[in-house]
Order: sequence, then C-alpha cells, then structure tokens
Amino acid sequence: MIHKSATTLSAGRFVPAAQAKRGDRNCAPSLKEAGLVLEEAQRALQRAETDGNVKEQLRLRCYCALICFHLGRPKQMQGYLEEASRMPELAQSPAAGCLFHAMMGLDALARNEKQTASQHLNKAVAIGAANPDCVAGHAQALNGLADLHRQAGDYSIALRCLQQLQQLIQQHEEAQTAEASYCSNIGALYRDIGDVDRSIDCYERARRLYRQKGNQCGTAETLLELGRLSLTRGRHDCALDLLHQALTLFEDLQRGADGITTRAFISLTLQAMGRTDEALAYIREPLERQTGTQDRRPPFALLHFAAGCAMRAMGRPEEARILLEKARDAALLTKDRQLAMRIYEHMAEVAEARNDVRSALGYHRQGEALREELLGAERQRDIARLELQELQADSEEETQFLRRNRDIARRQVQERQAEIDKLNVKISAHNAALQRLHTQVQAHRELARGGSRGFVDELLTTISAALDQPAEGARFDAGLQSVFADFLTALRGRCPHLSPAEMRICLLLRLEMDSKEIAALLHNSLETIHTHRRHIRRKLGLAQQVNLSVELGKLSA
Repeated sequence: MIHKSATTLSAGRFVPAAQAKRGDRNCAPSLKEAGLVLEEAQRALQRAETDGNVKEQLRLRCYCALICFHLGRPKQMQGYLEEASRMPELAQSPAAGCLFHAMMGLDALARNEKQTASQHLNKAVAIGAANPDCVAGHAQALNGLADLHRQAGDYSIALRCLQQLQQLIQQHEEAQTAEASYCSNIGALYRDIGDVDRSIDCYERARRLYRQKGNQCGTAETLLELGRLSLTRGRHDCALDLLHQALTLFEDLQRGADGITTRAFISLTLQAMGRTDEALAYIREPLERQTGTQDRRPPFALLHFAAGCAMRAMGRPEEARILLEKARDAALLTKDRQLAMRIYEHMAEVAEARNDVRSALGYHRQGEALREELLGAERQRDIARLELQELQADSEEETQFLRRNRDIARRQVQERQAEIDKLNVKISAHNAALQRLHTQVQAHRELARGGSRGFVDELLTTISAALDQPAEGARFDAGLQSVFADFLTALRGRCPHLSPAEMRICLLLRLEMDSKEIAALLHNSLETIHTHRRHIRRKLGLAQQVNLSVELGKLSA
C-alpha cells in the first residue's frame, strides 16, 4: 500500500500495526483513534520534509488524503491533494498518481461536479489497469466510477465497474478497503431498480463492514440509506431509530448537508406517523437558515419538500406552495426526477385545495411527463436487475469456491508445517549425533599412527561439513573404517558373519554413542537400531546381562 508507517490501513481499519498483526477484529476504533493515525502520518510527513525526501512526501500526502476521505474530512483531504498536485514527481509515481486521481474524482463526485469526477476517475482506472501495484487507488476509482454511472442511469456500465472491483477485492488484500463501499454501491443499484429487500441486505452488510473498520462516515451513510428504505416499506419505528443514529453521527462528524438530508427524512417519517408538530421542529432550524437563499443542492430540495408537506398537513397552503416550488426547482436542477414527480403531485393537491384548477392541471401534466421519462428508463432497470441477479449468483459461487480453496490451502499448510517440524526434529537429532561423533573421533586423533593421522583430520573435516546437511555416505563410512581399522579387524575375527550394517552399528557403539544418536545419524528408526543390536548380541553369543558397548570396547583395548 501507499503507507509504510507504524500504523496500517489493513482492510480499511485504522489500527496500530501490532493489533493488525494479531488479527484483532474486535478493535474497531473510534473517530478519535482514527484521528491519531492521521496525526502519526502527519508527523511522518514532517520528517520527510525535514529530510528532503520528496518521493516519501508524495506518498504520505496521498496516504493522508486517503485517511481524510475515510474520516469524512473533505477540506483537509482537498488540502493534501492540492499539495500533491503541485509536485512534479506525481507523474513518475503510478501508485501515488492512481490514488491521487481516485481521491480527486471522489471529492468532485461529492461536490456534484460530475464531469471533473469522470475525468479523474477514468484516469485512475487507466493507471490502475496498467500497473498491478496500484490496487488501492484502482479499487477506490472503480467504486467512484460505478457510483457516477449509477447516478446517471447507466446501470450496465456501473455493473461492469463493480464486477471489476469484485475481482480486485477477491484477489488483493489491499482492495478490501473498498469492500464496504462496494456493498453500498450494490445496495444503491438494487434500490434504484426497486428491489428493496436485496438493497437492505447489501446495506446491512456494508454497515457491519464499516463498523468493523471504524469508519464513522460510512456507518452514518448506510444508516441513512437503511432508514430511507425502512420508510419506503412503511416500517416507521425502525426508520426513525436508524435515522436518529445517522443524525447523531453526522452531527459528530460535522457533515452539515448530510445532517439536513437526515432531518428531512426524519420529518417525513414523523409526518407519516401523524406527528406533524415534531416533524416541523426537526427541520425548522435548517429551514430558517435557508430563508432568502438560492441554495439548490439535493439536501435542500428534500428539506423544502418535507417542510412543504408539513405546511400542507397543517392547513397552510400558501406557505406549502412556496416551499414546494423551491423544492421543485432544486430537484429539477439536480435531475432528481423521482423526487420532482412526487413534488408535482403534492403541488397539484395544494393547488386543488386553493381552487386553482388551471395550476393543478399544469402540475398534473408536468408530473405525467416525468412519469413517462421514468417509464422510459424502466427497460434499463430491467436489464440491470437481470445482470445484478447474475452478479449475485456469480459472487456467491465465487465466494464458496474461494472458501473451499482457502480451507484446502489451510490444511495443506498445516500438513506441511507438521512435516517441517518433524524434519527439524530429525535434523537437530542428526546434528547432535554428528557433534558427538566429532568429539569421539577427535579424542582418537592423538592415538592414530602415521598415515592414518592425516585421514583422521580429513574425517573430522567431513563430519564438520555434515553438521548442517546429510552425511556424505560412502566417503563417511570409508573414513571411519580407515581410522578404526584395528577394531574392525578384531570384530571380524570374533564374528565373521556380521552384515555391513551391523559392523557400522558396532563401530558407532564402540564410540560410546547410544541408540537414539545412532538412529539420528543413520536416518533409521529407533526400532531398527534395537533389532540390529539384538542380532549383534546373538551373533557374538553375549548373555542378556552383558553390556554390548563395553564388550565391543574390549576388542581394541
């Protein structure tokens, strides 16, 4: 990833590296703890500036922008992105460039600058597709591009972006930072095509992931969506609870526009429950702040719509008409046809209550025109619904396949680890036996005569070389037999029927090695050595109480 500090963004969780290594999945941090990660990254950036490390400065600025994005601090994120944009090294760093353009695109998308967002996101996707090391930026860009096309009604293109993102998430750990956003995007697609149940399932999964990662912004956004969907289903108590949770988080995060949207939905929910006075109280303050302004952003379209509905319910049609006209203008400006159609329906009813038949007919005609436009987009939604069902089936099948492969891989790793452990035990025993043999041969070095002394030195060198690898077979045996030729001659004279393997074991027993050491040295089992010892005792005609090692020592005394 783009950061190499003492903290990690592992799977999108702002946690200390020690906790991430332990795999502590229950350490979802608070907003304050996430801010500490940003502070540490800022200190690392200051050190890089002091050292004059330009490349590290670029990486850390993009990293800080990513953290600010997850923390919901757009102004701070914009500051880091502006600093990075002035650095000429940006063009030479694909990883930093990809993440930079992804963050710029997401920031532009949040400000509803769709053309700018499209340019940056497409550039980030192009860089990510050409450079396998740009996974983090590539994933964020695909998420933003899917959201952009979904808002434009291009569901097929949005689905293709999400399919590419799904592959990245399955193949790369770094891309898992975008998994919760991926679930949110799929939930939004299901919501747009009218499949509310599947949309709720996707948003619930996104909420769990955001909470695990300590992402307060994502949690608040999914709570808002779940509240909206619950309101659509007529589950007013559930919607009210979810929206109140979302409002608390948005106010803590100082997300004013999102807070206004949430208040508008709370107001609509309370109106549906017949609690009009409470509904008006929730939107009175932001409504008063907007009096006389021309702010036509989506939150204020919904705010004026909720206020207009409340005024209508309270029998104040003139005030309702003014508020609904403001809501209509903002909805048409932002191309929210669904909301605009609902507004026209309410405006027609208000006009009828005022006995303004001509205006009511005009509002009905405009509402019907919007309805026809929405019906024209129904075919695209049907296609998207089928593609989403296929994507869901492929995703479930792929998940099951990956889970099976992961289980198989885990078993193979465990089996391999057990084999390695056994091998390590054998190697340790083998080296201990060789060390003992080295000591014994060295003790006999002073007793060696003439020409055999040189061979003893060569044998000691061979044993030393074999301490970390298997003994050198024939050369090893030849060296031992040359050094202890007198012993072997006496042994053959005493019992000519011993096999070569039994002669070798007699020689090692003569060197005062026990059965375990001999087994490790010869790579035999302990049972095999015990069997050879029984055969040797029988061929030498020794009684059970006679010590075999002592008896063999007498042959060369």
